[in-house]
Amino acid sequence: MITIEDVAYTRVAVDDLDAQERFLLDFGMHRVHRSDRALYMRGAGTQPVIHISELRTDEYRPGIGLIAASPADLEKVAQTLGAAVEHNAEPGGGKIVRTTDPFGFRVEIVHRPPVEALSARPIKPGNFGADRSRYGRFNAKQHFERGPSHVLRLGHVVLIVPSCNEAFDWYAQHFNFKISDSYHAPSDAARHMVVFARCGLGQRFTDHHTLAFVDSSAFKQLPERGFEHSAYEVLDWDDVALGHDFLAGAGYRHTFGIGRHIAGGMVFDYWRDTAGNKVEHWADGDHVNDDYERWHVPAGTVPFQSWGPAPSADFFVHRPAPSTKPR
Repeated sequence: MITIEDVAYTRVAVDDLDAQERFLLDFGMHRVHRSDRALYMRGAGTQPVIHISELRTDEYRPGIGLIAASPADLEKVAQTLGAAVEHNAEPGGGKIVRTTDPFGFRVEIVHRPPVEALSARPIKPGNFGADRSRYGRFNAKQHFERGPSHVLRLGHVVLIVPSCNEAFDWYAQHFNFKISDSYHAPSDAARHMVVFARCGLGQRFTDHHTLAFVDSSAFKQLPERGFEHSAYEVLDWDDVALGHDFLAGAGYRHTFGIGRHIAGGMVFDYWRDTAGNKVEHWADGDHVNDDYERWHVPAGTVPFQSWGPAPSADFFVHRPAPSTKPR
């Protein structure tokens, strides 16, 4: 077993790379490379690739990349999985170990050099209650330039699986994931319906969840397996709202938000890409370590959000008709 440092990227299937690239640029990502079959995008942070779109084929399988701390960890996990450490020929480079989880998801463990962060506006502090600390001076203005959000990194991926228990056990066994919070079946506390899993970094603080698992039997609209959504961290609350206005004005499909989650605590906003895949902007999420006090409650007993509107009617639909940007 090794301990994963973070999630690296997702692989999704699309039918039109041109439309997908326009959406992801408007969502706040930056193009790294494009071939006739795939599109590679990054954020403003130091990860070289955070999103891969592949033209849909019968052979396509959804995939995720996970970040190993060192080349030695790659060698260790390769031996455990009976796989090979290979040179990564795709953008981002470095070394890679490829495997498949029990439900058919491609899992790629990578160790690759970071890239230089891209420029983004400074994060602006606010005046809250008695704390009047905006810039340390009272005459500062809170003005923002309209445009896309500044996507920094991929923060988490949610997988639809036939068994949350089996999925979590496999990822915990191989990559040391730990449960932060979870929902269980009302009649069976041992059966997980939703699991929020963090990287097992001990006393080091990490995102409340890096992977989450949703049991497909919990929602009749869901398929047996697939991506539920992927979530991308942006600068701050204002960046969430600015991105919302920009995407709404461009005619993309909005599906939930703006609001603040209970599990993970982030301010969120959900959209559909041009193939119907659900993607999230988020900011201000919880950071936890092994001292975090986990809750494990019956499904349906904890609100989905602290504040914000109800989800759209199609929020829990796995893949509605493609959403295209009017031109």
